[in-house]
Amino acid sequence: MQPKMPPLLGFSDVKTWHRFTENPLARTAISDYMDRLQLIAKLQRNSGNFPDDCHFPTDIFSYHPPYPSQPPLILIGGMGPLAGARGFDLACQYFSDRLEILLYQACSIPNRLEAMNHPNRVIRGLPLQRYVVEGVSEAIAQSHEYLGCKLSNCTVILLCNAVHYFWPQIQANIRKKYPALAKSLQYISLVEATAERLKKENLHKPLLLATSATLKGKVYRNALKQRSIECQKLSERAQNILMDAIYRGVKAFDLDYTCRQVEALFRGLLAVPENKCVLPSPLPINPDCIIAGCTEVPILLDWVRKQTKCVEIQQFLNAIPIIDPVLSAFEEIVFP
Repeated sequence: MQPKMPPLLGFSDVKTWHRFTENPLARTAISDYMDRLQLIAKLQRNSGNFPDDCHFPTDIFSYHPPYPSQPPLILIGGMGPLAGARGFDLACQYFSDRLEILLYQACSIPNRLEAMNHPNRVIRGLPLQRYVVEGVSEAIAQSHEYLGCKLSNCTVILLCNAVHYFWPQIQANIRKKYPALAKSLQYISLVEATAERLKKENLHKPLLLATSATLKGKVYRNALKQRSIECQKLSERAQNILMDAIYRGVKAFDLDYTCRQVEALFRGLLAVPENKCVLPSPLPINPDCIIAGCTEVPILLDWVRKQTKCVEIQQFLNAIPIIDPVLSAFEEIVFP
């Protein structure tokens, strides 16, 4: 039976609540869900559209272990849906039966770059930036209603790097609209967790692979600067290639297109000409790690690692540390 709390401002209507009490069943279900997401994306592509987050339904997945030993974990996903599903699966692997895990796929949250570029554009009677803040706040409030234990404290992680730009406003909005709930929430930032991991591992020259929204919002700047970490970014041309790989590749579930774009990106970074056998060349920007600063980036890196026949790219990706902000946030729960 689903909780009775309706969407307060009509941002989203939960289509299905997938509830599990066994870890293997939860992981099997999220795998099947990924297949359904791929089918939806294929139907959109066949209709001449590039699938966007809003084309997918608002679903909830929850895993309720019999004897949890830690407070529940709320994951706000759906930005994009595949990355949210991956986050839930990783959490089931990482925490096993230690805590209750709930994934809220907030697919109706508007594009974060659009909200930054056009904050006052009106959508459903609200300025676009305000709509994002209200939508994420409501997703968190609704998620709490689906927890098995609503009285205990719980941890919240937003599975989108770019939406962290709005995080101070979201927290303030929750304190104002849901004061009792606000007292029970503990937040873990993907950004702060990643920066702290870099500091612990003595990594000081990361290459940030992120969306243009994350870059425009300077989401990582302060957290890295406070730890004396010099962040390196892609050139404008390389950034455009990465954005295509994310939006026309991963979000569209187009593996071949994703791999072509990412291979082109890394050929440029590694100075490896296409269709020529050359010795590995020094990386012009010489990073000591990669920050997967978009939750789709670990997916596209995994795809290209398996698909590419370019030895230089394989060697590079196998050698360089790739920092996954989601896993870094999970580590904060285990080792605060």
